[in-house]
Amino acid sequence: MGIDALVLAGDRKGARLLYGGNKAFLMLRGKPLLSYVLSALDRAEEIRSIHIAGPKDRIRKLLFEFQYSKPVSYIDQGETIFQNLWFGALHTFPEYERGADYKTLSHLPEADKVVLATTCDMPMLEPAEIDAFIRQSPIPDYDLIFGVTRKELLLPFLHRDHQPGFSFAYFCFRDQIIRHANVFLLRPLQLGFVMEEIIPMIYSFRYQKQWRNIFGSLRYILSLGIGPRGLWYFMWLQTAKSADLRDHRKLRDWARKHITLQKVLDYVQPIMQTRFTAQETIGPGTTLDADSEEDLAVFEQTYDRWKEIQTQILEGKYPLPKDF
Repeated sequence: MGIDALVLAGDRKGARLLYGGNKAFLMLRGKPLLSYVLSALDRAEEIRSIHIAGPKDRIRKLLFEFQYSKPVSYIDQGETIFQNLWFGALHTFPEYERGADYKTLSHLPEADKVVLATTCDMPMLEPAEIDAFIRQSPIPDYDLIFGVTRKELLLPFLHRDHQPGFSFAYFCFRDQIIRHANVFLLRPLQLGFVMEEIIPMIYSFRYQKQWRNIFGSLRYILSLGIGPRGLWYFMWLQTAKSADLRDHRKLRDWARKHITLQKVLDYVQPIMQTRFTAQETIGPGTTLDADSEEDLAVFEQTYDRWKEIQTQILEGKYPLPKDF
């Protein structure tokens, strides 16, 4: 049957703009960034329809020449990226009217359904990555599932020597080193409090190479009333991340041995008042995005070579490093 997909393509508060404009409209190899994401969703077996939240008329005009086999609908953007996420997810219910109480949808046969949400700036996204994320996620057990990608899957795309590439900050746990992906699954009608209160705050602190976000996330953790154990986790995560950014592997590995992802999830779930977890992606396409003008320039230079590497990774033929 498949599930509905929501693509966030807004350009108001909370959105990261490139060249002063909406990332969805920027061109890569003669095509808008948004079209790469839509093409992947259109070819994914687990997706049944696509919903785009953004400047509706401009996006409709942008995509006039593109043909998709699945239904595509356009949703007027709100004032923030979180309104796009929240109201966009609700708009996947045909019965929903903008501004209405979402609880009135709870009687519908699909009231328990899950929606896949993505950003509009992932030009390497592949259908196999989408399908695997949906199929491997423990959907019956959770209302919110974040995508994460292991560091070893991203290493071929890092900046090194004279090769253009990216630089990432990672969450370093005892059992894995990961970065957040730009895909997640959510059960809209179960997430009112989380969507309106907690996720916007977490999202605003996602760029953890910036000190203001590090301190901002600490302040928010304290405001939630998290006890000593939460601060303990936060301290080790920040220590390991900082050491990893500076390639101080001994310090990183010493710090991360004190913490596992599952322990953090188990501790935070009651605080967030919802059932949530993380699910690994099988490739890099859900995480390699254009967050800056420099990123877009890197994609222009490396796209063909990177696609070959990505194909090998997805086929299990690329020799990923063991020691990093």
